Amino acid sequence: MKTRITFHVVIFLLFYSNSFSQKNNFTPGFYIKQNGDTVKGFLKIKSDNQIATFEFKKMPADSNSSVVYFDNCRELAAGSESFVNWSGTIHMTYIDKFDMAIKNPGKFNNGSFSLHLILKGEPLSLYYYRDLFDHYFVKKGDAIEELYSSYRNITDWEKSKFINNPPTYIVNPVFRDQITALIGEELTKRQIMLIENLEYDKQSLVKLFKSINKSKQK
Repeated sequence: MKTRITFHVVIFLLFYSNSFSQKNNFTPGFYIKQNGDTVKGFLKIKSDNQIATFEFKKMPADSNSSVVYFDNCRELAAGSESFVNWSGTIHMTYIDKFDMAIKNPGKFNNGSFSLHLILKGEPLSLYYYRDLFDHYFVKKGDAIEELYSSYRNITDWEKSKFINNPPTYIVNPVFRDQITALIGEELTKRQIMLIENLEYDKQSLVKLFKSINKSKQK
């Protein structure tokens, strides 16, 4: 039993050490300035979500690194990680998982956001951002837009239609209509079915986007 426990501890430490090393090492990549200039070198990103700054070296052997503000960049890529600096408005209404209530109804957030590339494809790419909750974005051509749902409280008349346990709110999955509008009549029957049952999560969105992108390559 002791040998088995020790073995699992060693495996865990090796995995943690490898993950920590990847997060703290400089990785070959580039960033693009707001003026369009591309700077190649080695980057160290401290987060896989929101990026305010990152470190940069021209060569890995350089003893000193410089701090770059992502607001001054259009995008960056370091190893397998890519981010784009997107300016726009995101929806801030969400469902609190603790009390199952609608939070921030009708609220929006304007600004610049570091969107993490989840899936790069043609015609659709998928991006991710998280603050109070998960946000997903679709890119087609040069345009990026947030995929979102809208929420409203159920009315007394609607409650009366339920015999037991009426819901407290109604969800309108607007993101399904957004994707349909982007692709339109070119969707296959299978893709239409996927959209009709589409959930707002990484796995479901990636599966759909891969299906759409694959059909466009034929």
